[in-house]
Amino acid sequence: MNSFPEYLVFRDPFFSLSLIYKAALFLIISASLVYLFLNIRKSFLFWDKNGGRKAFLTKKSLAFFFKYGIFKNRISSNKNLYLLILPCAIGIILAASSTALLLFDSITRSSFDSGFVYSILYKLILFVSDFGFLLCVLSSFALLIRRKISSDNQPYRLLPYISILVILSFFLLSNSVRIALMDSSSYESAAFLSTMFSKIFASLPEEVLNDLYFFLIWTSFSLLAAFTAVMFTGRTAFLLKGWMNIFHTDPLSLRFSKKYLIPISPKNDLDSCKVKNLSDSKSFISKDFSDSDSCIDCSLCDLACPAFVAESTLSPSELITSMRNAASNDSSSSVSDNKIFSCVNCGACSEACPVFVDFNSIIARIKKDAVLLRGMPDKNIRKKFDAIEQSGNVFARGGEVPSSSFLSAAPVYDGTQDYLLFAGCKARAGKAENSLKALSSILSAANVTFGVLKDETCCGDYALRNGDEYLFSKLASINIGLINENHTPKILFICPHGYNVFKKEYKAFAKSRMLKTDYRVYSHIEVISSLIENGKLLLKRNISIHTAVHDSCFLGRYNGIYEQHRKILKAAAGIYFVEPTNSREKSFCCGYFGKSEDDECGEITKLRTREIHSSGAVCTVTSCPHCAEGFARSANELQIDNFNQEDFAETILRLIE
Repeated sequence: MNSFPEYLVFRDPFFSLSLIYKAALFLIISASLVYLFLNIRKSFLFWDKNGGRKAFLTKKSLAFFFKYGIFKNRISSNKNLYLLILPCAIGIILAASSTALLLFDSITRSSFDSGFVYSILYKLILFVSDFGFLLCVLSSFALLIRRKISSDNQPYRLLPYISILVILSFFLLSNSVRIALMDSSSYESAAFLSTMFSKIFASLPEEVLNDLYFFLIWTSFSLLAAFTAVMFTGRTAFLLKGWMNIFHTDPLSLRFSKKYLIPISPKNDLDSCKVKNLSDSKSFISKDFSDSDSCIDCSLCDLACPAFVAESTLSPSELITSMRNAASNDSSSSVSDNKIFSCVNCGACSEACPVFVDFNSIIARIKKDAVLLRGMPDKNIRKKFDAIEQSGNVFARGGEVPSSSFLSAAPVYDGTQDYLLFAGCKARAGKAENSLKALSSILSAANVTFGVLKDETCCGDYALRNGDEYLFSKLASINIGLINENHTPKILFICPHGYNVFKKEYKAFAKSRMLKTDYRVYSHIEVISSLIENGKLLLKRNISIHTAVHDSCFLGRYNGIYEQHRKILKAAAGIYFVEPTNSREKSFCCGYFGKSEDDECGEITKLRTREIHSSGAVCTVTSCPHCAEGFARSANELQIDNFNQEDFAETILRLIE
């Protein structure tokens, strides 16, 4: 077959058909577009329930979408998944653009041009098209296998990839039949894939090939139109809805001043126990609807979750599936309270989600529901709530709190010192003596003064993160009153949990209760780093040691403090700095917040200890007393030798002495 039939120019399938075929095509495409539009509209109305955002298309939402949906999308942080999705996306772009070029050229030409069909440009377009098809087929097949392995008993998750493979196969076969009607030897070096398949059809009569070509090309377009239409319905909708959820995310919620802020209930609602029950979709806020409807089933949240990876307890993706079922009035599915309370509040799932599902807010409200409406299911957490109420310290046992010799001798804040040191429960229980002494020596060397509160009580972060907002409100009122009474402008923390809750939830609480909060909060890392940068502290000593930094979740992911201490340690003489496998935004939680020697160390803490030790670090620099104690205990239980941990203040003190 050495001639190219004129009626097979790409425009002719559109313009050289009988009326019945044109009508059928028009109906399929029109119905698909109308169906798609109606479902998009339905989704937006669904997402906008219960006080959703009124304006979706704003400059900020558009900029946010292009930044985090396309250019800095979070899927790219997972190399294995990204290496599968990227070729598929490139393949679709190449195949679609080359097909569009052929369509545009054939429609704009007034007459058939056989010279173009055999030109280098035409061959180049065919090559790009075939290369795109090949990328799409291979990556879609790999994604299908990956989803098959991780989907268990949820076969609907396989449908999008199977659909893509079927549609691509029909388009590829139509191109192959097209080339079989031409001189295939002329295109062997260009359309390598289509030419290979065209040999299957080479022996068929030309009339049969003509009919087969029309059947394949129209089947391809029909399947494509139908697939696009149903993308916004049923179980396959996540492929498009997920990216639209980025539009529904408030860009301001990702600023570190508000990031992972737990919503504070109005006083009247809290006093009358009007707490929203997330097992009932009537209590969903707008973001709950969009989050539950938009999960793209990538499993990145599960892979980032310490409770899932280390202990196989809580699955964030299972939680979203449960909420999706609740939104569709399927009351048979729920996530057990025991699983919810295994969440360590690290924010890793929210940080990993490419479509910005707000797991932190969802889990916090489910815990609140469990505590204030249905009673606490975890006896151990209830004991700690009782300890806070009785003694003002989560680590009190039998009404007694182990005392800190350092804090007992520390000066009481009288308003004349530079900082008020809010020690926190762990330090007041005598569990951070070395950190406190090192910080005191450093501040003294820089002529910086501080004092402590005589009647300091728990900051309430443990109660808030575990659902007892009533207890948190009580503690927040007491602490804000003490701070205002002492006219405190600057508060210094060695505990990231106190730092974060004073910075965010205390401000929100005070605003809702019309209380005054003029204070500023500082982490000891920020203060020490500032003193060194301003020349008030000089690093004199040379310490030869392999050192790694463990990023505290509440300083790192919650507040973006990653570089200050790294910059100083990297510049210190003799220190060989190493990074653990998971660090900065991907840092793996220590899993020890609120725990003491009476609790099990936990697989999360042990897993993180092994990970840091495998990096080659001999010394782990922490910025949280909970992390430090957890690593010391797990290293002892795992019998890991030559593995030390110390607070950032202890490391700096060794460098300046």
